[in-house]
Amino acid sequence: MLMRAFLFSCLFVYALSSAAQTPSLEMLASYITGDYSSKIQAKEDTNFLDISLKITSIWDDQPEVVWLYVEQAVSNKTKKPYRQSIHQLVELEEGKYANYAFQIPNANQYIGANKKPKLLDDLSIEDLLLLDGCQIGMHFAKGAFRGATEQKCPNTWNGSSIATSEVEIYEDKLISWDRGWTEDGKQVWGSTKGGYVFIKK
Repeated sequence: MLMRAFLFSCLFVYALSSAAQTPSLEMLASYITGDYSSKIQAKEDTNFLDISLKITSIWDDQPEVVWLYVEQAVSNKTKKPYRQSIHQLVELEEGKYANYAFQIPNANQYIGANKKPKLLDDLSIEDLLLLDGCQIGMHFAKGAFRGATEQKCPNTWNGSSIATSEVEIYEDKLISWDRGWTEDGKQVWGSTKGGYVFIKK
């Protein structure tokens, strides 16, 4: 609990002391927010599922950073998402960004918040749990914001001990490759062929 509070306090103080959003951070926010689908990829390659990804800007009263609510589900089961999280986008220095991920307590009560933001009215920043080590460092190159996890992100799903994430965020699509690994480097979940290609609707 103390570690959680320490990490959160450092991040929150940084956010409050930052200047207003830079044009490049605004561009990152505009690129990443939206409703996405991997339907086209799933039709072309049965190794991939048809996944719905919804990324919505929230807590706009903190203009120095970007807060996002993320909901991910199989497209025919959008009322039962398998992943919900809050993310904070920060420009660390010119051209370098960080995407911090937070776990949501009692996440089920916020399903559909992308369309009904008032569902988040009783959720505060202080309620969130920072997923330490799971932040993604990013930079802009060749028309996209690109990045990957830079530390060991703890994960125990399906026998894994760590998870890695790689992203490419374009104006009209997002490519995400999440994988789980055992301590000795064996992949135990996630695609083995490359990232999911989500097309913005």
